[in-house]
Amino acid sequence: MDTPALRMEALVASPQYEQAKASYSNAFVNGAGRQKPGSVGFALWLLYDIFCATNNRLPTSEEVMALADAHGLNRTSAKNARLKWGAYRGFLPPRTGEYAKGPLS
Repeated sequence: MDTPALRMEALVASPQYEQAKASYSNAFVNGAGRQKPGSVGFALWLLYDIFCATNNRLPTSEEVMALADAHGLNRTSAKNARLKWGAYRGFLPPRTGEYAKGPLS
């Protein structure tokens, strides 16, 4: 039986996950920093990258929620991560404000 937990395990064990983990950098681009490997945000960003590569377009808000549900992740986190992911990748306008400057250290 295919459950959200099994889908999440398969994602973490995938070659795409390992490749994304190996290429991780905490540099801020367009006012957004990448999510850290092992975090929910990291998994969501990878799901969005896979979706774009597979469908040749950005995921809609409804599709983002469906991806989150399919992998047992929070819908609100998925929507928020999509905004940061889109800004980082250059698909959405750059983020501005206090948190767009990156870490102070």
